Amino acid sequence: IVDHRVLGICSDGDLMEGISHESCSFAGFLGLGKLIVIFDDNSISLDGPTAMSTGDDVAMRFASYGWRVLEVPDANDPAGINATLDEARQSDGRPTLVRYRSHIGFGAPNVQDTSKAHGAPLGADEARLAKQAYGWPEDAQFLVPDDVAAWAGALRERGAREVAAWDAAMDAYAADHPAEAAELRRRLTGRGTDPTDEIDRRVAAAEEELRHAGTYQHVIESGSREADFAALLSIYHAEKARRP
Repeated sequence: IVDHRVLGICSDGDLMEGISHESCSFAGFLGLGKLIVIFDDNSISLDGPTAMSTGDDVAMRFASYGWRVLEVPDANDPAGINATLDEARQSDGRPTLVRYRSHIGFGAPNVQDTSKAHGAPLGADEARLAKQAYGWPEDAQFLVPDDVAAWAGALRERGAREVAAWDAAMDAYAADHPAEAAELRRRLTGRGTDPTDEIDRRVAAAEEELRHAGTYQHVIESGSREADFAALLSIYHAEKARRP
């Protein structure tokens, strides 16, 4: 049921964020061998060249975390990228960083390798110059060649078949393990747990203690007051009654 790889893509600015240090260090510590992160290394951030604010050797940094690091010198080499990704899929027990060198705004002569290509539109004139560099029809708008559309359609059909096969396997798993399947589905959909589930458990335990103790004394001794606790129970039960 859970036997897949996790792939992510990030850029220079992403790896400057503090959370990337903590999370990637932890991934290396855990040996998440099915994790592959593709690093688009173009040396440009939103504000300008990354050299203005960082000098990290990203490859050495990830190696120190316990990651395997694979390099692709040219992001415009599809065969090289495919070969490196094939290698990355053969896990050696470590997470893998695939670092490829790219040129932001590639082909747009006035903005390539600058922060101007980071978030601002090229504009009609610059877009036309980029199309000239690619040998693309200059006046075409949202052009999708037939062979590309056919390729994308085949991928969509393959994906639908794989999703249907996984759904069937998940249904079979749920029939044998309903509680575990429900928890997995909750996590996959990003839903939080119903807070009343945990409240139910804690309130029931507290009430059981109170029944045995015959007093709120232990609540008072823990720093709470009897009235506060009784009010909390009242609010909780009233809220619970409103829920479908």
